[in-house]
Amino acid sequence: MVLLDREYRFDCPRCEKRLTTAVLEGVQVGFCGDCRGMLLASDHFARVVATRREVKALQHKRPEPIDPKELRCSAACPKCKLRMDTHPYGGGGNAVVDSCYRCKLVWLDAGELTVLEQFAATVR
Repeated sequence: MVLLDREYRFDCPRCEKRLTTAVLEGVQVGFCGDCRGMLLASDHFARVVATRREVKALQHKRPEPIDPKELRCSAACPKCKLRMDTHPYGGGGNAVVDSCYRCKLVWLDAGELTVLEQFAATVR
């Protein structure tokens, strides 16, 4: 990820401070320098995870159990201000992500992309 020296158009759903514009896999995302989370468009999120898994996935790594406290955290969508859906990512790896299906945005807390990129995709 490359940080750019300009503000992103939304605030952090955790810290409520203005996000910084960054470039991740060729597309602009919002990044929070305080909590280190990032905001991505849903379709970009799927491409980023798939691309990173091609290089970094560990085929035999077992996911750690999800901490139930993570499922109780909530975030408001920085665009529509409604509550985002907090859920385990269903494509392999144990990370809890926040999604706004109305606005097609995904919020990743610090380290969640690193967790997801280590696991091969699951087929459901």
